[in-house]
Amino acid sequence: PHLRADALVTTPWALSVTVPNGEACLVTSRHGRRVEIGPKVVLLDFEETLSTLALSRGPSKDGHATLATAFLRVEGGRVADTFELESSDFVRLRLKLGFAGHFEAGAPEAREAWFHVADPVKLLADTVRARVRASAQRMAAAQLLRGARELVQAALFADGPLQFPQNGMVLDQADVLALDIVDPALATQFQKLHRESLDLELKDQASAR
Repeated sequence: PHLRADALVTTPWALSVTVPNGEACLVTSRHGRRVEIGPKVVLLDFEETLSTLALSRGPSKDGHATLATAFLRVEGGRVADTFELESSDFVRLRLKLGFAGHFEAGAPEAREAWFHVADPVKLLADTVRARVRASAQRMAAAQLLRGARELVQAALFADGPLQFPQNGMVLDQADVLALDIVDPALATQFQKLHRESLDLELKDQASAR
């Protein structure tokens, strides 16, 4: 029989757990703990069970909607988060970021640290939001719309990959997937100004030629 991550099972038979490729699980009992990394099939000994995580899901990774699972993706992990920020001229914008990262490999004790945070997705989102919002508050909305990618890279990767000592998580990459002004009327006005500016630039280039 296969073990569900959200249920305790009592059975006289050995339980088999299929650990997918690139994912890991934490096997616990009163005798100790061990991390199993896929791809593999693990047979649980008597009294052994899997530690359960609660990973944030949905467009906004704020912890309100979570997925109970025993498996943690430690290689090739990808996730997206959508949140709001405010510019120095008090314009509210909605930013969607895509992330890629991994968990640092090491000794068995270091691997156990992967499971020290029950919701690593929320930890990632909270840290990124705080950094990006702090940087965005020093820029006007027009600057943010033109230079969102540069702002994100500087806020997160000024000193190299963003590392999380709490659980060995490493953020390797962050991409701007979308950036919009929250107020529809203001968004329309910004689009109109952008088109007028682009039209003038094209006319200047034509005159220069």
